[in-house]
Amino acid sequence: MMAVRLGSGRVNYGILAIALVWSLFIYYLFSSSLSDCLDESVRLRMAVERKDRFLELLRDQNDDLKNKLSKLHEASKRDDEQKTGRERMFLVKELPFSSNGTV
Repeated sequence: MMAVRLGSGRVNYGILAIALVWSLFIYYLFSSSLSDCLDESVRLRMAVERKDRFLELLRDQNDDLKNKLSKLHEASKRDDEQKTGRERMFLVKELPFSSNGTV
């Protein structure tokens, strides 16, 4: 009976040793995958921040371009108004004037 208990104790220690090895192996796999996930989340967060900064830069450039375009449009309108005014003035000068009202 003592030999049976001694043998079952060794089996229990063997099972315990195998369970510990598997537990450590699974813990290692979990910790490495967790650290990989955390590293990937940090990389993604940094990519999102870079994208946000890039979008802000594009918005600022877009606003600057809109301001420049509106200034150019206003200048073009003023030039067109001045041009039509000059053209009208030349048209008036070229009209023949008659003293008796007939052409």
